[in-house]
Amino acid sequence: MDFKIAVLAGDGIGPEISVQGVDVMSAVCEKFGHKVSYEYAICGADAIDKVGDPFPEWDVRGAVTALADSLCELLHFLNTERT
Repeated sequence: MDFKIAVLAGDGIGPEISVQGVDVMSAVCEKFGHKVSYEYAICGADAIDKVGDPFPEWDVRGAVTALADSLCELLHFLNTERT
């Protein structure tokens, strides 16, 4: 399967935790033969500092697109596994 994952680091400990999450997801995907790509977006205080908006519209679109792509891939995988 191919996964496209939106990474929204957030505030507080979020940036440090998201790095570890990406490392874990990458390792799991590699172990089981899946491909993964990441779409990084800014949000929270970081986004306010950079663009004046805590959740910029273009990041919302990127996150939704990544979710939709992964959901379609997962549904296809589940459908082919049952046949």
